[in-house]
Parts: sequence; C-alpha cells; structure tokens
Amino acid sequence: MTKMSKTIFLQSLRRCKKHDDFIDRFYARFFATADEVKRMFVHTNINLQKVKLLKSLEMIVLAIEGIPEAVHQLNERAISHDRHHLNVKPELYDYWLESLLKTVVECDNECTQEVERAWREVVGFIVQHMVSKY
Repeated sequence: MTKMSKTIFLQSLRRCKKHDDFIDRFYARFFATADEVKRMFVHTNINLQKVKLLKSLEMIVLAIEGIPEAVHQLNERAISHDRHHLNVKPELYDYWLESLLKTVVECDNECTQEVERAWREVVGFIVQHMVSKY
C-alpha cells in the first residue's frame, strides 16, 4: 500500500465527515443490500454503531502503519466479527465495501477515480484482514 493512497484516503475521509449524514447514508445503503444485513443489526444500538464505524475508518491507517493500539483494536474487531461471535460472513463485506464506496462518491465533492482507488486499496486491505480471520 502506498503512502499516497493512505494520504488520499484520509483527505477524502475528512471531506466525507463534513457531511453530517455521511454515516447515515452509508447505513441506509448498506441495509438495503440484503435482508441478512438488516437482520444482523436488529438488536444493535445504531447510534453507537455509527460512532464505532467512524472511529474504525479513522483507525485504519494507523493499523496499516503498525501502530500497536490500532493493530490490537483491528484484531479485536476481527475476532468479534468472526464465525464464533457475530458471524459476519465474508460475502457481506462486499456489500459493506461497495455501500461505503458509493457513499463516498456522494459525499466527497472531490471524489475521482484516484480517490475511489485509494479507498478500495486502504479499506480493502482491512476487509481482507477481517475475512482472513473469519
């Protein structure tokens, strides 16, 4: 993963966060992808989940750079989502990533193919990690 990709990702994330409804848009889109996705969140405190997602997105680059606390948090998240806990099936991550990317396109007024590639590279790296721990 290139330093440029990480930089582009972080800049885009900052622009997306300026939209108060960035995470709401994402979840609306994600929940619409499959009934199974909606069912997984039935007993979830969605407001807390939104905060967790935003923190996770901010933590990604730190984890990729090997910052111990961020790596630990990422590994804890992977464990909590594995087949023995929340049982988030690997194919659901595709819905998650595509929903996120479509939301970025909507919310980042400077989104280009290069920005989309950076998100795919950075977030895709984490998705691969999560799937590998399933």
